[in-house]
Amino acid sequence: MKGLEEWVFPGLEEESNKDLRELLQPKDLLQLLNASVHRYGKRIALRFFAGGENARELERTRDDRVTYEELGKFSDRAAHSLAALGVQPGERVLLLSENRPEWAMAYFGILKAGATAAPLDSQLSLAEIENCAVAAKAKALVASPAGPARRRPA
Repeated sequence: MKGLEEWVFPGLEEESNKDLRELLQPKDLLQLLNASVHRYGKRIALRFFAGGENARELERTRDDRVTYEELGKFSDRAAHSLAALGVQPGERVLLLSENRPEWAMAYFGILKAGATAAPLDSQLSLAEIENCAVAAKAKALVASPAGPARRRPA
């Protein structure tokens, strides 16, 4: 253990102290995202695993991995799409989605567009969503494909 104490442990302390000094505290979520994209780039930021236990469900297994760089790029695209739809800074955008990586991409995209995100419970009925849209005076609704499909009348 003498070699570890002499050569390894001092380096670990030095590196951990160095990291603490270099980190600036983000003032908002967009600064935190930008710092994470810059610092962690190719590392995995988001992961979504959906699969089953039997053979048929395993065929439809979905294992998505999104890096910090991809999260930054996809949220930029979402912001540009919202701007193209006419969403202005300060306006409200409803976000309706189950738990999936695209939720974070859309959320950060809304923030990058300067709009205010209003996340909704993915289990809300169509009438409840409409009430929220009216009450929030929402300019747009960002929804996952599963959201609207689940609410269609039979």
